[in-house]
Amino acid sequence: MQRIFRKILASYIVLLWMIYIATIKYNILNMLSLIDDYFFSQDPFEDVPDIFKTEMPRTITTHFSAALKKIDTELFLSEVIEVISSRLPQEDEQTGDMR
Repeated sequence: MQRIFRKILASYIVLLWMIYIATIKYNILNMLSLIDDYFFSQDPFEDVPDIFKTEMPRTITTHFSAALKKIDTELFLSEVIEVISSRLPQEDEQTGDMR
């Protein structure tokens, strides 16, 4: 009789552990879902002015494509990098403070 009782008790303990693990898994998945909703539901282009969100007319697209083919991309990209880095806060090399 005691042997049967131990077997039933052991099966209940295993079942409780399975429920506990399932609860933890549910909570983790729920937290990941909330994080995903928070970070990825935002439109990354919401701060871009509406004028840039409309489709360019066909003639402008054609002229733009033709102009891009004539551009020296190395020079263009170096200029873009220079503009971006000039707008970033600079770190003072001696003190490490941001300017």
